Amino acid sequence: GGRVLVVGDADLSFGRSLSRQGPAELTLTTYESHDELLRLYDTFQPNLQSVAGLPHVRVMHGVDALDLPRSLGGEESFTDVVFMFPHVVGRANIARNRELVRGYLRSCRQLLPPSGRAYIALEPPQSGHFSPSPREWRQSWKLSEA
Repeated sequence: GGRVLVVGDADLSFGRSLSRQGPAELTLTTYESHDELLRLYDTFQPNLQSVAGLPHVRVMHGVDALDLPRSLGGEESFTDVVFMFPHVVGRANIARNRELVRGYLRSCRQLLPPSGRAYIALEPPQSGHFSPSPREWRQSWKLSEA
């Protein structure tokens, strides 16, 4: 049950899978436009077709994780907000990725009730939680500091 928002689901593969799990309402968002996604991902169109028309699924493009309330068009509330593998395009963007995660969490606060949950999926080295060395910790996104 609940209302789930998925942020940055570029090819909609996570949302396609989640739509089968049955949240009461599911909003799938992408940062890129529909046309950009068609050019970038061969899997986008089939995934979009699999969720299009499902009564509990809404798909929105051009959604900014740093300003979710504005991007979603007003007052929205969700029980859960999920950001799958957030990243700024390009190499050596550690500081920008850290700010993306912090900004996402700030933006989520405006959409979640006190009992709501915000999730972030990262590879273990990105989070910094499993960094075996100080160097790897410095290069992580330092999720515990977000």
